[in-house]
Amino acid sequence: MQNYQIIGFQKRWLFLALLSLCFAFQTIHPLYLGVTELKYNQQSQKMELSVKLFTDDFEKTLHQIHQIPIDLIHPKDPDAADQLVSDYIANHLFIRCDNRDLHFKFIGYEREEEAIWSYFETEVISSPKSVTINNSLFYQYIEEQMHIMHVNVGGEKKSYKLTNPDTKVEFQF
Repeated sequence: MQNYQIIGFQKRWLFLALLSLCFAFQTIHPLYLGVTELKYNQQSQKMELSVKLFTDDFEKTLHQIHQIPIDLIHPKDPDAADQLVSDYIANHLFIRCDNRDLHFKFIGYEREEEAIWSYFETEVISSPKSVTINNSLFYQYIEEQMHIMHVNVGGEKKSYKLTNPDTKVEFQF
């Protein structure tokens, strides 16, 4: 009789442990976060833009748009990968300085741990008094997406968090 009680206890313990593990995995939610850094370089008189996005989210989003497998870490065609990254960001991130749309030149991207940093810069502009950012990166495919926006002009840094569906923020300097 005692062996049956031990076996029953072990089965119940194993069942409860597995059940707890299942609930634990259901309550863990991945973080969907992007970082956009915009800095006015007084020396070059250009706005420098850096965008950090999780690599797996970026690849999944590009795959959903283009219906082809995307590998940003080891692309078969690096020029095509550059174009995909550049085009996607250009279509979902718009920046205005002093009521003037900025046009960014793509510099490139690099991997940092589990994320991709993409780099851009503008033509020569004067130091802005206002910066408006419209950011909808991943919003179409990731409902929980958030973006931390950092803007630095003249040594003054301001930050804001956008959460889907909010896309627009304005900074005054």
